[in-house]
Amino acid sequence: MTAYLGAENLLESADTITVSNEATGFEGQNAYDRRTSTWWKPGVLSSPQTESIIAEFSTAQTVDYFFVTGHNLFTEGATITLSYSTASPQVWTPLFTVTPTDDTCFYRRTGTPVSAADWKIEITNSTANTLLAIAAFGQDTPLPEGLKAPYMPPRYARDKTISNMVTEGGQFIGRSIWSDGYEVEIKQTLVVPGWVESNYDTLIDRLEVAPFPYVWDYQIDDSPSKDTSIYAWTESFTHAKYTHNGAIYMDFSLKGKGLV
Repeated sequence: MTAYLGAENLLESADTITVSNEATGFEGQNAYDRRTSTWWKPGVLSSPQTESIIAEFSTAQTVDYFFVTGHNLFTEGATITLSYSTASPQVWTPLFTVTPTDDTCFYRRTGTPVSAADWKIEITNSTANTLLAIAAFGQDTPLPEGLKAPYMPPRYARDKTISNMVTEGGQFIGRSIWSDGYEVEIKQTLVVPGWVESNYDTLIDRLEVAPFPYVWDYQIDDSPSKDTSIYAWTESFTHAKYTHNGAIYMDFSLKGKGLV
């Protein structure tokens, strides 16, 4: 199992953001405000058409992953692309193009990172009702030892409270269900101290304060219909500590919740 954390979202730190269209109350900044309860909606006057968010940086930024959640791209029949430009005037080269087969989140990565100062998220065949809650791209962090069995994939870890109602005689008359997202647990038990020294502080600085894309078993040929990703946020940490005499290994873990 090769697991990755999208602990960096460059869309949040761009020097300039240009949005092609945005409906009132559904501004482009909603696509990178970390909240799944707000959305960017182009609000196009004639649909379908192409809409975009362009992020420009003063220096080249390296990208190897792209993540989207809280969308209805499949329902609206749209395709989304992350492109980059290293030229002036801008000439766009696609890095990831996804035509979703459902409206759940998806995570894409490449083993050949690209560096560029200008990046564009483009939705083709966008309608007036196209929604996008979170888009993220940047350099992800591979978990140093992957994940070991037994392991519960977040997509199967639905956290629901069920309250059954019965009569005084024990007859079933109904129930109420409250959903609290999906449970997320990440354990790393045999981590080389050098990895912790090089990566841990930067990783935790992000995970302590912001939600993050997480894919627990990425395969290069993943499609949205079999995606293993989730948009997660932490609730507790067991911070890095030495676990063996001689300081050979360290471990750390986190628990949280998320949405798919």
